[in-house]
Formats: sequence, structure tokens, C-alpha cells
Amino acid sequence: MFRLKIGAHKAFAYDLTAACSGFIFALSTAEKFISSGAYRKGLVIGSETMSKALDWSDRSTAVLFGDGAGGVLLEASEQPHFLAESLNSDGSRSECLTYGQTGLTSPFSNQEKPDAFLRMDGRAVFDFAIRDVAKSIKNTIVESPLSAEELDYLLLHQANIRILDKMARKIGVDRDKLPANMTKYGNTSAASIPILLSECVEEGLIRLDGSQNILLSGFGGGLTWGTIIVTI
Repeated sequence: MFRLKIGAHKAFAYDLTAACSGFIFALSTAEKFISSGAYRKGLVIGSETMSKALDWSDRSTAVLFGDGAGGVLLEASEQPHFLAESLNSDGSRSECLTYGQTGLTSPFSNQEKPDAFLRMDGRAVFDFAIRDVAKSIKNTIVESPLSAEELDYLLLHQANIRILDKMARKIGVDRDKLPANMTKYGNTSAASIPILLSECVEEGLIRLDGSQNILLSGFGGGLTWGTIIVTI
């Protein structure tokens, strides 16, 4: 339906679900399609309606999340723009952050109905971010042709301002290189990074002239996490 509404009659479209890491996973996938030579352009959109997932009586989640959408247009180029990436998942810790659990039960069963709302172990997710995600980001930088100092900005998933504070220290970059906007929108899951990117462009922080090195990193439910370093 979306493909038809924007008039992209020659394009194909599909959904990729990876929670708060969804935009990063989709961006990586789109880059592979284009680098194969089979496609020239692609539109990657991260969007979430978190309000439908919330139990509004649960203050541990209801006040933290928001709805949003953002996207980027990719186009084939002779110059490499994707410099390094790392995509990860760990299902053994999936219970830290869950949403929309369903079960196949008999209508005659006395089994309790699965919880349909988003539930989060905030401490576990916080520890996961500052430990596993920070380590993955550092490793991705090491494997790239750049040093941490050569990164102009790090656009991280907008989950928690304290996570960004600790991330900057762990990665070894100036805190000013990690812009934030979650105080305006909350945690918009897969939409947070493209929304932040759009705002950085509007504010003139990111120029889109091919001269800046940007690190993008998403992390969340699954558990999933992924990092991409690009020149834009």
C-alpha cells in the first residue's frame, strides 16, 4: 500500500522487524541490495506506533515511549560510503524487553492469556546497553578505517540520556558528539535514529556533503543491537 501511495510502481517493498535496532538492520540490508549492482536506489524507513503497545497504568514504560517515523534515501555511488558494520542478536535475553506475546492455546484451556503489552526490565536493558552495545561500538570502530576521534557524530538509539552519557565515556569520545532528542519524543524505537538524523541535518550539524563520518547504532528488544559507520 505504501509503495502505491508514493507512486513507486516499479519498486518492491517489505517489512523488517528488529525492534529498536530495526532501522540499522534495514539500512544494512538496503546497502547490500544496492552494492550488489541489481538496484540503484532504496528508501529505508524506521517507524513505530509505540502507544498501541503500552499499558498506560504501567509507569515504568508508559512515560518513556513515543510514536514516530523517519527515513533515508540511498543511491548507488562509485565511492564507498559504508565503512564498517556489526549486527548482533541474543535471544537468550529476550525476556528483558518483550511486546505482543501470543500463544497457541485451545479455547477450552485454562491457561492464562499471554501479556499483550510492552514489558521491560529497565536495569537489565541499561546494563546491556552500556556493556554489550558499547563494546560492539568500540569493536566496530577498531575494524573501520577510522579512529574514534575521526567520527564527527555518533547517532545512537534514543532510549535514555544516562545511557548516552556512559556510552560517550566508554567509547572515549566527547559527549557533544552524541546529540539527543528523547526529551521531545521519548523512545520511538526504530524511528529514533532517522528522526535524530533529520534534526541534525536541519540544525546544520550534519551537512550531507560527503565530508562527515557518522556512526549509527541501535539496540533494544530481541535483544538486538547493530552499528554502522558511514560517510555522508
